[in-house]
Amino acid sequence: MSSFLLDLQIQKDFKFYEFITGTYNTMPKEASILALENLTEEVCQNIIKVSELAQEIRDYFEDSLIITCGFRPLVWELKQGRTGKSLHALGLAMDCYLTHIKLEDLFVWFNKKYTDKYGRAINKKLNFCHFDLRPNCVSWNY
Repeated sequence: MSSFLLDLQIQKDFKFYEFITGTYNTMPKEASILALENLTEEVCQNIIKVSELAQEIRDYFEDSLIITCGFRPLVWELKQGRTGKSLHALGLAMDCYLTHIKLEDLFVWFNKKYTDKYGRAINKKLNFCHFDLRPNCVSWNY
């Protein structure tokens, strides 16, 4: 995969690589390699859609949004003993946090903003919120 794609600025404050490796390379190296090997046009388009949501959050809070996990290909999901049904496997989900805003405040804002669509979860122990672009509203805690 060319470094051009990874360095591509897909939103004002986000580059493509952040949804592959995480903002600070938080994804395991093997997962990132598999992600690059399994990119499709559909997954790339989905990542851009998720990045639009990331930019909306970043703009609203005027704070850095750190992506800890974005696209996780099916092969990686299955290797980890997961079902493979995660929207991460389609490039339609991200795990993230804001650097200066409480996780709970981000989660409350998201719940108020999106009352009838998108998946959302909060993991206080690992310090991230999960957001995905499913068409219906689903919420859970880890």
